[in-house]
Amino acid sequence: MRPVFYVAKDASMPPPAEEKLLDAHLNMARDRYAQLLYGDTFQLSDKKAIVFQSSYYSSELEASGDNGQAEAANEVLKALNRTRWNAPFVFVVIFVGTHDFPRPMGHTFNGGFSNGGGIVVDSEDDLMQAPNFESNLQRSLGQAFGLSTVDVYGYDMDDSPSIMSNDITHESEGLKPSGNPGIFIPEDLRGLGLNTWAFTKFKYDHTRDKPVTYKIHQELIVQDALKLSPEG
Repeated sequence: MRPVFYVAKDASMPPPAEEKLLDAHLNMARDRYAQLLYGDTFQLSDKKAIVFQSSYYSSELEASGDNGQAEAANEVLKALNRTRWNAPFVFVVIFVGTHDFPRPMGHTFNGGFSNGGGIVVDSEDDLMQAPNFESNLQRSLGQAFGLSTVDVYGYDMDDSPSIMSNDITHESEGLKPSGNPGIFIPEDLRGLGLNTWAFTKFKYDHTRDKPVTYKIHQELIVQDALKLSPEG
């Protein structure tokens, strides 16, 4: 996991306090994943956050399609001399200077599970002002690890125990978790169990992870690859 501050061409660099806050949120998310995956969780880079000045103006980024994911991924990968195929990280990218753009979201680079890295995007405004930044981050990380939101399985996005829903009772308050935090339902656990790239110890066990009366969706729904430039 590698944090990135993606600064619009016409924006100022973020202060160090923002890097510390993002690090605190990532560690909180890491601990929550460990609670739900029997001690297994994702790794955080021991290097400082990347602070990268984009070649795009804020207005260009705010007008970009696909929630800005492709622009950020293309530029960050190129700057690190990486491609979508050999990038060893999920990049958590905070857009600076773009107001409340992008909305929180994640995606794998190459689709499916355990096929390489991915990207999470959110805005500096959300990091500093949105009380539910942490719960959104945990859902977006799930997407970057290959999970889909629960609506693809026919579940109600506003009323599901899954982290991969929008149930407002799961929402964090700054660095304080909800009193009713989201969990990973069997479909989520089944998917994360296939991501051996990120989770080396956790294995999905239907006798342990699926209640006897639970009717799990038989089809495993996987993401398509993120559309990036040919070089990416």
